[in-house]
Amino acid sequence: MTETAVSQAKLYALLIGIDFYSGNEAPDGAVYESLNGCVNDVLGAQKFLQQRLKLDDAHLYKLTATNLGLGVKEAPAKQPTRKNIIAAFDALTNTAQAGDQVYIHYAGHGGRAVTIYPELKGIDGLDESIVPLDIGSPDVNYVRDLEIATLLKRMVDKGLIVTLVLDACHSGGATRGNPHARVRSARGNQIDRAVRRIDQLVGTPQEIQALWTNAPKTRTRGVEAVSGWLPEPKGYVMLAACRANELANEDEFGEAIHGALTYWLLDALQNVTAETTYKQLHERLVGKVHTRFAAQTPQLEGDLTRALFGSEHLASRFAVNVLSYDADKKQVRVNVGQSGLVNVGATLAIYPSGTQDFGDVKTRQALAQVTELGGGDSIATVTEILNATKPIDAGSQAVVLNTGRLDLVRGVALVTRADLNAALDQEKALHAVRDAITAAQAEHATAGETTLIELAAENGSPQYQVSVNARGEYEIGDSVGAPYPNLTPALRVDDPHAAEHIVQRLEHLARYHAIVELENYDDDSPLAGKLGAQLLKPPPTWQRGQKLDLAACAGLDTNDTLGVGEFFIFQLTNKSKKVLNFAALDLAPDWSVAQILPGEDEATASIEPGKMIYKVFRTTLNDAYTTGTDILKVLATTETGSFRWLELKALGGGPRGTRGASVPHSALDVLLNSITFPTTRGVETVRTASQEWVAVQVQLNIARA
Repeated sequence: MTETAVSQAKLYALLIGIDFYSGNEAPDGAVYESLNGCVNDVLGAQKFLQQRLKLDDAHLYKLTATNLGLGVKEAPAKQPTRKNIIAAFDALTNTAQAGDQVYIHYAGHGGRAVTIYPELKGIDGLDESIVPLDIGSPDVNYVRDLEIATLLKRMVDKGLIVTLVLDACHSGGATRGNPHARVRSARGNQIDRAVRRIDQLVGTPQEIQALWTNAPKTRTRGVEAVSGWLPEPKGYVMLAACRANELANEDEFGEAIHGALTYWLLDALQNVTAETTYKQLHERLVGKVHTRFAAQTPQLEGDLTRALFGSEHLASRFAVNVLSYDADKKQVRVNVGQSGLVNVGATLAIYPSGTQDFGDVKTRQALAQVTELGGGDSIATVTEILNATKPIDAGSQAVVLNTGRLDLVRGVALVTRADLNAALDQEKALHAVRDAITAAQAEHATAGETTLIELAAENGSPQYQVSVNARGEYEIGDSVGAPYPNLTPALRVDDPHAAEHIVQRLEHLARYHAIVELENYDDDSPLAGKLGAQLLKPPPTWQRGQKLDLAACAGLDTNDTLGVGEFFIFQLTNKSKKVLNFAALDLAPDWSVAQILPGEDEATASIEPGKMIYKVFRTTLNDAYTTGTDILKVLATTETGSFRWLELKALGGGPRGTRGASVPHSALDVLLNSITFPTTRGVETVRTASQEWVAVQVQLNIARA
């Protein structure tokens, strides 16, 4: 990481590390043992920020409690008491200016306590909290989840660009320890039930209630997972040490003790660039942490595509993995198959591990062609070695360039309306779209790729219609001309870039519809009908955190509608005799596709034979919509499978400025430009891909009251 990432703005940091816990015992008997590596964590973060990012001493706020056995060495003003922690947040917020970067790193205990907001969370609700040094005092409160969210919101509202790192238990208890370490917390899943004063909260009850109540409404997705430290991270990035049911381990690394998250975070930051996103950093962290702690999975929430220590959002780039390489046979195994929209004959470009720019042909290692199609992974034969300096191995990445099939290419008709004012030059506007489609086809052909749209034959049956409306705007409609909703902002025909953006929208719609239509049509497959998906509604009195009785839940069908903010259950049942690895995609009314299971923090998800699993979600709806329909689609395979590259961003965000032909196509662009279904004729492979995967989907209707 170079200092250029933060050269345009000032950098501020708040570092909090607590090894010593004053009093140790909370009023109700809950014990917070002293720790060993938290101060080391923040000192390591301080060293990185000062040496690599040139953090000014005047912009550093640091609170530490070094464990000296019977006390701490720090002066009272520098100790991480509740009062000092909140004061440091406030001082930083008041000092930093809009556009400045803020890095907050907390290392210490995380705690759970009976909520002090029962009107928001229910009488059985719990607050996730960070545990201050002086928690043993009966007059001291935790720094609770909604207080942290309030402090962060004030920063975001001022225009600060915030990164929050919590190296503490995510929400599973007040433990940050390794059971094999010399010192560890004794009661890892305790809940503090003591009554604590609430007259010194960081915000008014009205401010906190508004934050909790309004948080889900900012989502553009149709569903959100019910988990996490805070309400939806809006405008900032949060990196937490582990999942709700896991421990945030600390252990010896070399000669010092550190939290696992912090140690490998600082290690990973040594080898990133200004082009690295938080999502890419997180993917590296998960792999690193799992090398020592398989049961600790770091979590990332918020602006995932934001550049590290920057404000720019970078396009997510997804590829599929090379699982193995047989040099003698010149064959690679890749974790994509028929369930992931590829077919025999698919052409792959192989890149070294860690590649970000998949448009740079100079970095390609080889070209390969799929010769043995599987349901979730496939065999491809290397047809040409392009760069032998970096050998192909497990971990290399692959993108699909072309399948040579046009099954899902959709025809576009340009329709002139007879009811418009003659002064509106429809012919000119539609001719611009025609030229833009032709130009896009030529550009893709030069790169050896295919597009998913083409001009429909004069007497053909188009899938899409493009026309001009009475307001002088382009409209995209279905095969009979009915306009698609939620394509905003409007594109005026007098905008010189509008025709190009219309083509981009058409490509996006074609990709979205291809995913909707993806099915396994082999009725003889042993997996046919063996994956069940159902939506359920919990009892009206149920609150998150309570035990859920599925027998008391009501089933939802395609005619049912839920309100915004309602809980629902997504239940999957494996009726087959094989373990199924799966991904669940949310195809939302804003034309986005998001993988919701497994989450960002999980590499894979699976269901054992004959077993059922479920996940609780909550409905949300874009503020601009009154109603919306989500399609929850599950793709499952007996093999590995990779589906995250099917994700699409929301289409309602409007056009982006053109960047020129030198900008590389993302892996997603390349992969989805070659979507096909398998043929029922021609060459058969040894493997029968359709025997190894299954797809199922359900519909969720949401309406604003």
